[in-house]
Amino acid sequence: MTVSNLIIADVVIAVLGLCVLLPLYIATYVGTARDYSRTIYIAMLHSCALVLVTEAVQFILEGNSSGNDIIAVKAVLYIFYTLLSVLCFCWTVYSYFWFSGRRPAGRVLAGLAAGPVLELIMLIINIFSGKIYYVDSEGVYFRGAFFGFFVAFCYLYLIMAIIIMAVSSAATNDGVRKESFRKFLFFFLFPVVGPIAQYVFPNIPLMGITEAVALVAVYVSFQQRTTAQHAVEMAHLQDATDEYERSLENLLTASADALCVFRLNITQDTHSGERGIPEGIMEHCRGDSIDDLFEAFTTVIRDPDEAAEFRKLFCRETMINEYENSRMQFSLKYHRRIDSGETHLVKSYVGILKNPRSGDIEAIAYSADIDRADKEERVIFALTDREYDYIMLIDAETRKIHYRYSPSKDGVSAAFKTGDYDEVVKKSFVDMNVPDEYDSAKISFDAVKDALDQMDEYNFIFSYTLPSGKILYKRLTYLYLDEKHDEILFFRSDITEEIKQERKRADVLRKALVEARHADAMKTEFLSNVSHDIRTPLNSVLGYVDLAMRSDDPEEIRNYIGKIDRAGKILLSLINDTLDLSKIEQGSIRLKPEPMHYGEIIKKVFTTVAPAAEAKHIELIIDDSRAEKVPIMIDKLRMQEILINLLSNAIKFTPENGRVTFRLECIETDEKTVRDKITISDTGCGMKSEFVPKMFEPFAQERQIEDTAGSGLGLSIVKRLVDLMNGKIEVMSEPGRGTEFTLWFDFERADEPDDAAEEIGYGREDLYGRKILLADDNEMNIELAKVVLETQKMTVVCAENGREACEIFRCSETNEFDAILMDVRMPVMDGRTAAMTIRRMDRADAAGIPIIALSADAFDDDIQASLDAGMDAHISKPLVAEKLYAVISNLTAG
Repeated sequence: MTVSNLIIADVVIAVLGLCVLLPLYIATYVGTARDYSRTIYIAMLHSCALVLVTEAVQFILEGNSSGNDIIAVKAVLYIFYTLLSVLCFCWTVYSYFWFSGRRPAGRVLAGLAAGPVLELIMLIINIFSGKIYYVDSEGVYFRGAFFGFFVAFCYLYLIMAIIIMAVSSAATNDGVRKESFRKFLFFFLFPVVGPIAQYVFPNIPLMGITEAVALVAVYVSFQQRTTAQHAVEMAHLQDATDEYERSLENLLTASADALCVFRLNITQDTHSGERGIPEGIMEHCRGDSIDDLFEAFTTVIRDPDEAAEFRKLFCRETMINEYENSRMQFSLKYHRRIDSGETHLVKSYVGILKNPRSGDIEAIAYSADIDRADKEERVIFALTDREYDYIMLIDAETRKIHYRYSPSKDGVSAAFKTGDYDEVVKKSFVDMNVPDEYDSAKISFDAVKDALDQMDEYNFIFSYTLPSGKILYKRLTYLYLDEKHDEILFFRSDITEEIKQERKRADVLRKALVEARHADAMKTEFLSNVSHDIRTPLNSVLGYVDLAMRSDDPEEIRNYIGKIDRAGKILLSLINDTLDLSKIEQGSIRLKPEPMHYGEIIKKVFTTVAPAAEAKHIELIIDDSRAEKVPIMIDKLRMQEILINLLSNAIKFTPENGRVTFRLECIETDEKTVRDKITISDTGCGMKSEFVPKMFEPFAQERQIEDTAGSGLGLSIVKRLVDLMNGKIEVMSEPGRGTEFTLWFDFERADEPDDAAEEIGYGREDLYGRKILLADDNEMNIELAKVVLETQKMTVVCAENGREACEIFRCSETNEFDAILMDVRMPVMDGRTAAMTIRRMDRADAAGIPIIALSADAFDDDIQASLDAGMDAHISKPLVAEKLYAVISNLTAG
């Protein structure tokens, strides 16, 4: 074959290769797939087409001897080998994509490009050295000494890169099918056949045609699959588009009643379709960007913290991050000024979605006024949370819990979960460690339903212990929600405090019962002691009366009467002490402090107790050398009562020729207060240690010696009076060595008292001829009082009750009576009513006639009641003649 024929054949082969590539171009460009493999495949087509063209040009120019043609041949050869390197690089990139399923990263591309870059460097060096190929002076192409090395490097690099990627992908990518893997490996290694054939048949341009055939095979086997996949993707795109349209419609429907709505294109940073946005907000919108729009909304948010939270959540960057984290919806509550100027609670929502056609991330944002709903919800929840741990509904047909509300107050899983009721109940009892004594079967669905068939409401109470050790008591309440009985409402309430209060009340009742029983026992003991101590002197009185009546000896009778008098005084003292103790315990005694020197009290006390001490030859020592001689505010009668009781006891329990000491000393004093210490000691019999704690109890007596008659109330009265005066009393006693009482008092300092007025005396002649109206319903009292009065030559007119006394006075002459003695307790009309009746009479002497109350009532309240009724004085029974004479004399004098 001639040279011209060879050139024509070579050109024909190149053209044939281009014809092979043309349908591939058409199929690739017409196809709808636009993925990464298509891009690389088109690059491979371009490279292969240029290789074929340069091959044809090379053979056309080769053999011409002109200088310009030789340069053209060299340039075409350089472009030819450069395009082969580019084509090899495209093969490796394409193979990487198909083996790994992803486009190569920057580092991978750099690694794949390393070989081609070295090849280009070698080609540049070849321009000056001709070691790979060269063109002679006639324009003929010849291979150089390193041509084989160059070709081997190029295609061995390609082969090794493809094999390494194939093996690596086969080990890590389960998605590569074995059949596809073998085919792909074959067709990617097929281009190597071209260089080998070209090397064996150097005069035939086989490199470009073999590459074209390989690209046909690749298209048929793989690139066509991309088209099929694209069709599937388009179907998916349509589905995604439909889903996008539905989501968009749902969001727009949800925002139908919103205050304002707008669409956002987050990718493009634009907004559109605004509806309901107040003009005031739009005025603050400085631009068309999303962030500018949201910033304008912060101008109507009243709370700075809420505005900051809104700014943080509602911005383009946040929405992009939320979308990348697959969070497609979020919302925020805040207080915003609405069009009316009021501040309402508003909730803004954002729903994010991707537009499958444009690929843009979009969103629908809208705001709803939830102020009223929020207030109603908070009111309901506030009321509910106060009363209940949770509220639930059971479907009566399915036996499932399908609604629950639970504020979870107590740190334990307060609410049952939704689901099968019986299973939830059992699990909840286990989770809360409810004791076995509470059988969960009693609140099984069947048990509850049976109970509700018989009653309107069913309750179950149980307890359990928190991890902190606190015990809680709960009540489960069940009832039908309505008359249909389709649903059972049940709720749990905390009754821990209620149980505590019940137990507290039970404890109070139990203590009250114990105290009542103790009081009853004390009352029994009190009555027993009173009975004993009253009967003892009363027995003496009756006994000596009987002896006196049997005797005819006047001296003996006088002796018996003296003993009756002593026994009567003991009996009176016992009654007075009992009444005093009762008044103290009832709180009816009120202290009446007045300015006084201690010396006056001591003088009266020792005048009272001295005769008893002298009778037993007891040395009575008074030591007030360390006392503060200043006036103090003191209730002299109560202090005298305290001291007389203590000194009388000391004398009583001290044997003859003993000693009783009274010591008064000032411990501390200032301008306002005097602190005194009083010590009363004796050399008497003392007390046993076991009796000392009981000594202040009523009727407590330790009878160590004979002749210790007494009420046993003296020390009880002393203790209560000391407490009433905010004082303190201590006792030290030892059997056989005597007893020592120590008292502390804080007295208020007083001004010097006025000189005490002398008591008004009376002469018996002042009573002669006085006419007295005496009212009493007791014959013995009338007889006794009448005798006492007539002894002083007074005339007595008697009445049996208050009404009779009033009639006698009304019918009498003016000033006929000098005084009226009126018993307080009488039938028909009592004494106080009678006194008030007399004071209201229209008589000249009704207002001024002295009315004197006679009563066994001796309390201060009784005396005051008599004075309030218009009486002038109150004399307590039994009558003391001298006291009665003095009162009548003082009231009728002048």
